[in-house]
This record gives sequence, C-alpha cells and structure tokens, in this order.
Amino acid sequence: MFWSAVSLVAALASAWPKAPQGLEAAVVRQVQPSVATLLVDGEAKGIAALIDSRGYFLAGGLHGEAFQARLSGQTVHLRRIAGDGPTGLMLFAATDWKGGGAPVKLADTPPARGSVLVALLPSGPIRVALVSSDRYGVIAPSHRLLQLNELKLETPQASIGGGLLFAPNGRFLGVLTATLGSPDPPTGFNPGERSVHFGPELLTVAYAVGQDTLRRVIVGFCSPTHEVGYPSLGVLCRDAPSGGALVETVAKGSTADKVRMQPGDVIVKLGTVPIRNKLEFAKEMMRQVPGEAIRIAILRRGSPLVFAGVVGKSTD
Repeated sequence: MFWSAVSLVAALASAWPKAPQGLEAAVVRQVQPSVATLLVDGEAKGIAALIDSRGYFLAGGLHGEAFQARLSGQTVHLRRIAGDGPTGLMLFAATDWKGGGAPVKLADTPPARGSVLVALLPSGPIRVALVSSDRYGVIAPSHRLLQLNELKLETPQASIGGGLLFAPNGRFLGVLTATLGSPDPPTGFNPGERSVHFGPELLTVAYAVGQDTLRRVIVGFCSPTHEVGYPSLGVLCRDAPSGGALVETVAKGSTADKVRMQPGDVIVKLGTVPIRNKLEFAKEMMRQVPGEAIRIAILRRGSPLVFAGVVGKSTD
C-alpha cells in the first residue's frame, strides 16, 4: 500500500487539533520546505525530513516500504532504500525527483542542558525540554552503545517515536526513537513504550541519538552505498577485574585480528585516553573515525604491549 505525504503546512493545517502558536509556529515556518507529513486515509501518521536535494528522506518509527509524496507542487513515490540497525532510522528515496524543498540543516553544536526544543509529531508540534545530551544506551535490537539526548515532554500520547526534533532556530537535532516507562534510562530499551506520570502532569521521557551519530547516519545514507559506517576494532569486551576492557572475542579479519590481539588481552588505553572499563572503551570507540590510525595499549598476562592499526568499519 502507498502512503500519502503532502507539504507540512497543507497537511497539518487540517490534521492538527489547533494551529501552532509562539515558538512552535516559528519553528514550523522555518522548516516548511524540509518536512513532509505522511497521511493514511487523510490522517497524519508519520513525518519525514528531506536530507538531500536528490530527494532522500530520513524517517523513524514508520511501518511501510513505500508511500506517495507531494512536495513543492510535485507528486512522487517514496520508497525505502536503506536502514540503519543501531539507530533504527530509515532512508527513503523519491522517484522521478524534480527538485523542490530544502534539505534540513543540522545543528552546529549540541543544545545546552535545559534548552527548550520543538518536536514535530503527526498530531502537531510540541515543546520538549532537553534533560541531558550525555546519556548512553542501546536502542533494541542493536547491541551498539550510542550517545543519546534525553528529553522530557508533556503529552497525552502513548507513543511519540518518529517525531522530528528541531532547535528554535530551525536546525535539525534528530528523530525521537524511543520512550521509556521510567525516568532513568537502562542500558537497553525498546521504542514505543508507555508514558508515565511525574507529579501532576503527564510527562514522557524520550530519547534521540546524539549529534555525532545523526551526522554519521546522514552522511552514510547520502553516500553511493547508502551504508552507515561505525568505527570498530572487531572485539567484544567486558570489565577486567583489575581495570580496563577485557577482550573476550576477536573477529576474524578485523583490526584487532590484523594486529594480533587475542582473547584475554586487557585494553588499557586507546591513543592517549586511559580505558578503565568496557563502557569507557565503547565511549572512546564512538569518537574514532573508520580508516584513521589508532594506537592500542594492552596488557597480555601482565606485560604491556602497544599495537598500531587502522580503525575498521562496521555497519551493524
């Protein structure tokens, strides 16, 4: 089945229960050329962001492989052509694309803690408070640790997954990919869980991947292969009893394999950064760039060794 999508203003003027005001209205005006709303039987069901002038759209939380889009006076078919496992984000391409619209602009820097942002949902725009831009978690079913923005918003909706997040200046900050049933994020969570009460108002705790990951996804989606590359050494680790990240497995053909790392090695430093546990190892790996040189300091049966290698790339 094809879904229908039209320009943001035309679609949501009738779909939203009331016209946006103030900050919400200002953001909507700025992002009009960059956002399409998906309609099913005339009802808004999802939102997608134009990320490339070739007609590539980024979305999350959608079910369906294709839909119709009307943007800047043209009607095109959008088909899903790629997806990113770790974030759950999807890439759609418009066929018979003749241009029109303007790709979203990413924020240059992460918003400050406590910033008031705007999320565009199928039901309309709402204000969102940024609790922290330094949370870490795993969006199921991925096993990759990601940096996350933690958000709180007042809404009676049970699910806000797929909403687009914008700064007051209209810069794109990400896609709401998960909500939680508790204020404290665990290391693994699933999108679309229920809202919860904090005090007298109904608040939803939501998450969106951080700016670095969002930029990585968009760059990958817009590449010739449409693949998102994540930095990897090809090892699985756990906390070492005496400190560091204890290597449990080494993938064949990986960076770790090429420099002859072994299960039982303890990673104690990446570059100049000390590694005290597996979480610190995962955080530092997120900062690496595939293809760049890296020095890995380890302990092997108590003896120090240093390896020089090249950061590998993983798509999962």
